[in-house]
Amino acid sequence: MAIIDLDALSSEFPNNRIVLINGSELVCYPKVVQPESFSEDNLSLDKSGEYLTVGSKTVLNDKTDKDELKDFFYKNAFLFFRNAHRILNDSRMFLAPVPVQSGLAYTGNSGLHYPTLGIYIEWWLNCEENITKDKNGRDALTCRIAGSPLSGSNHCTCVYPDGKTGDISHYPFINVWSSFMKINKRYTKAKQMYEAYTLHEVAELLLDAGQSRESELETQLDIAEGNTNKLRRLYSRLKERFNKLQCQYNDLGILYYKEELEEFRVEYRKRKHDGEMEIKSLAFAQAEFRSQMKQGLINNVEYQHAITPLTRRRKAIEHELITFRAEKSLALVKKGHITYSQIDNYINQDDKK
Repeated sequence: MAIIDLDALSSEFPNNRIVLINGSELVCYPKVVQPESFSEDNLSLDKSGEYLTVGSKTVLNDKTDKDELKDFFYKNAFLFFRNAHRILNDSRMFLAPVPVQSGLAYTGNSGLHYPTLGIYIEWWLNCEENITKDKNGRDALTCRIAGSPLSGSNHCTCVYPDGKTGDISHYPFINVWSSFMKINKRYTKAKQMYEAYTLHEVAELLLDAGQSRESELETQLDIAEGNTNKLRRLYSRLKERFNKLQCQYNDLGILYYKEELEEFRVEYRKRKHDGEMEIKSLAFAQAEFRSQMKQGLINNVEYQHAITPLTRRRKAIEHELITFRAEKSLALVKKGHITYSQIDNYINQDDKK
């Protein structure tokens, strides 16, 4: 299962269908009375004054009275999650409204209105952050989002398998609220166009049918694939961060030894240039001796005797240059915080231009 790019998903669906994040198409049942116009749920600044920030503390005017439907959702959240596969195969279950309202400082409820059961299921399975566990690794489904999109400070709500709720915070917070918002907004029109069960009806249908072994395995597979994708995304982020830190560390190493490296490069290039000039002279002298031998001025024994010191000198020049570079590089590496590769790249950078 590939890592899903929520930004690349279309919110335009075929008639009387919705297309889920996993690519599945669900047949939908149009409401008898269709809306004359559709309400949008776009992100916007809150003008009600209900969502404020005081200093560094986020204050959200969230109604905390636990009505019956909200309590019902919390108490049955894990029933729904364990039956994810069945909910993701029935549009009326998918579109069952969830009476939990999330909110963000500055933007309020915009982009977060009227979530559905399927939206929660898709979010739990596909969010980059681990929103199905608490900080101690216990099963805990994040079910309400509250915090500041600017500071990242957040105070969310999670529910445990026994139906009890608790406080939970996520870092980075942006991955939590933005993924929920992207998934929620995909189905804004579908929520208004198509029939949906109530949470009570969904729970009753799930309990009456029982959980078949096939459905249980399918749901476990969905959850396992979701967890695998989260690990892949985490690995990708950590790898990217490591590479960035490695580059910064390398740059600091070069900066720290800048003066010594520059002296090294200038001296090495001078020695290399002088050596190349001398080797050219040696090659010219050898060519002269070869010409004399061809003219019969000297024989082969005399030719070999004449070029032997030239060959030895050429090898000595090459050896001296290699030895100089190796000893200087070793001396720098022993000081620490710089590698042979960094030194070679610096010494050779002019050659790459």
